[in-house]
Amino acid sequence: MNTFLKMLKILMKIIFCGILCLFFFSSIFIDRMVSGASEETLLMAIFSLVMIPLTCIIFFVKSKWYFKVLYVSILFGYINLPFILPKSRLAWDKDQCYDDGYCKEGLKWAGEIVTEEYCLKHKLTWDERNRSCDMYANTKQKGPK
Repeated sequence: MNTFLKMLKILMKIIFCGILCLFFFSSIFIDRMVSGASEETLLMAIFSLVMIPLTCIIFFVKSKWYFKVLYVSILFGYINLPFILPKSRLAWDKDQCYDDGYCKEGLKWAGEIVTEEYCLKHKLTWDERNRSCDMYANTKQKGPK
């Protein structure tokens, strides 16, 4: 039974580490592909590249507790980085706009800037709380025109 629990613990580490690394890896592509080359998105991509091996080291190499606390602090900083770097946050908003059709105010869609007036003019659904427009509300179209 003890061997089973050890195997289960290793399997859970692999799964959790894989999910985190996949998130960091996808963050690199979203930041670089959607918004182009800017210093902020480059910094986010570099930070993501650093987090991948750091995550694997923390999960699979024996380390002292203060290294794990430091990793959690760095991870917390990484999660809050899009709030500090607005162009990086814009990359995620653009990706959501093209994928799901929920475009935040100020993004470009079909050559025009998304505003409340634009949304209501084209008879789309405006969400006042999130300041976003549902571009696919009344159509079956997927993607920008």
